[in-house]
Amino acid sequence: MNPCSVTIRPARPDAEDGVLFARYADEAAEGAFRILLGRRAHDILAGVFVEPDHDYSFEHVLFAEDGGEVVGMAAGFRAVPGRRLADQPLLRAAGPRGQILRWAAEAGHPLFRIHSTLKEEDFYLQFLAVEEGHRGRGIGSALINSVEERARAAGSVRLAVDVWGRNERAKRLYERHGMTVESRWPKRFFVAGLGILRMTKPL
Repeated sequence: MNPCSVTIRPARPDAEDGVLFARYADEAAEGAFRILLGRRAHDILAGVFVEPDHDYSFEHVLFAEDGGEVVGMAAGFRAVPGRRLADQPLLRAAGPRGQILRWAAEAGHPLFRIHSTLKEEDFYLQFLAVEEGHRGRGIGSALINSVEERARAAGSVRLAVDVWGRNERAKRLYERHGMTVESRWPKRFFVAGLGILRMTKPL
């Protein structure tokens, strides 16, 4: 398999891409959506994916393809300071599980503290996932490069991403792209391997 055969394309607002997005987003979030949203997590994410102008919209998603097969995904958007969980279609689509999302947001869950910790000039890399059998081929790098192109086109001056402290592979990938650790969460009780690292890079 040749890395050069991989192409990057924008997502389409259809059910097929919605299903792929839901799976990759939950994988990138290490199963957090299934924990918070329950058995319908992927259906809920796929449903809101087709709507515009929110964090989980198809507008922000790129897919990597190899021979017509999707092998990875990245999602990122320009920061919208002041945007809240309440502004997201995800809360409405969650139905009764919406209260769990509210509790998670109030507790500072990493999925929902994004906008309160970003600056207006930031572009946030929200999700990055590559099929296990295709890792090590440069697909993650190709996706990051495409996200950076989008960020510059949007007028952003910094790329930001959150990564689990225990995810050494992801940290090494971002470091290869010039990203460095800017902050740790939680600040007062950070435990290496358990907390979240905010990594950034000037564009």
